[in-house]
Amino acid sequence: MGKHIPAYDNKNEAIIDVNDDTTPLIYFNQVFLQKGESHQYQLDDYETAIVLAGGTCTITVDGKSFENVGVRKHVWDGDPAAVYAPVNAVVKVTCTSENADVMVAGGRYEETLEPFEVKPEETDKIQYGSDDTKTHRKIKHILGQKNANQRGRLLVSELFTVGAGGWSGFPTINTIQNVEPMRLVMRKCTNFVLTLIKVLVRNSCMSTKTILYSFITLRTAA
Repeated sequence: MGKHIPAYDNKNEAIIDVNDDTTPLIYFNQVFLQKGESHQYQLDDYETAIVLAGGTCTITVDGKSFENVGVRKHVWDGDPAAVYAPVNAVVKVTCTSENADVMVAGGRYEETLEPFEVKPEETDKIQYGSDDTKTHRKIKHILGQKNANQRGRLLVSELFTVGAGGWSGFPTINTIQNVEPMRLVMRKCTNFVLTLIKVLVRNSCMSTKTILYSFITLRTAA
């Protein structure tokens, strides 16, 4: 069973914490910072991606510094930038612009890998569907196939609905499939950023522009 978490002021505390009762394989936090402010965390059993939804930050992972991460002002202003942090890493995010909107997506993993940066031009972009079927989607993969050999099981992407009336669904998705000789467990979380373009009150319908931050962790077990 999934769950819907309405928007609230999380005060930079995890929205989906470690060992969550519904989605124990994933972690999610949204962090808002002003210039000069910092946020620090360390997760023993989770690899994470620190994604700049807006603003610019210096991100330090176990002492390795990534300067000037993020060039867009908000999610509608260009491509995302991110830093990958391995399991048990000490991560410090410091805002260097006037403000910053930071998404921290995590997935349970056992091995410790090396941190790396994903620059805006390195995101993997795909587009599919059609306006006629209301399935037109534009996806920017941040952690995906391009860097599969550098990450564990964590997949992170931005998904845009394109055109009027496109559908999006809010529930968390938990999938368990028995695929011989392995068992596949998937945990997915989506975070909505919604911009209202036009409201037709008379017909009670909306034309909206939506972006989803989607992150998935996959686990296989014999």
